[in-house]
Amino acid sequence: MLKVPVVVLAGGQSSRFKGHYKALAQLCGKPLVAHV
Repeated sequence: MLKVPVVVLAGGQSSRFKGHYKALAQLCGKPLVAHV
């Protein structure tokens, strides 16, 4: 499988995340920041 480097931008005021820190949002059971 080809590995492609990706950067997930999680900046801003989190208004749609109800104040939660976006980098700690879960993806496949791990925080987004753990996937970088």
